[in-house]
Amino acid sequence: MSEPHASSSSSRSPLLLLVDDGDDSAVLCADLLATLGYAAEKVPDLAAARARCHLQLISAVIADLQRHGRGLARLRDECTTCCIGLTGMTSEPADGSVGSALVDGLLVKPLELRQVAVVLARCLGEVGLKARHPRSAEEMRTSEPSDDEDASGS
Repeated sequence: MSEPHASSSSSRSPLLLLVDDGDDSAVLCADLLATLGYAAEKVPDLAAARARCHLQLISAVIADLQRHGRGLARLRDECTTCCIGLTGMTSEPADGSVGSALVDGLLVKPLELRQVAVVLARCLGEVGLKARHPRSAEEMRTSEPSDDEDASGS
């Protein structure tokens, strides 16, 4: 399953790598990323992700935090790419302080479209990729559900 999972706008969107540990979360995450307009390619492990980061601009690497947390932190430092951890642990503080030392963002399972959009928009902007991919960063901001507008008006 190392085939690219890309949308029709993949030539204009940031390239994301998804470390596929063989669970359903990777499949769901790839589908959500494609829905959001990202080109997402699955890689078998962090070594493959690191190799790809040295060959081309990778906007973000997404991997299971429990399995790859420290490796993601090293990858982030070595390749200056955004690293996002997937976690099923809901006992972590809401501000993500446990995982934030290791990664740029956390996605908590079960994954939802809005959560993925918000975390990616924040992470890609924070690591300076917004300037490299301004169109997709703007699309991310405007793709949030309209219920946020209702909540902010209250």
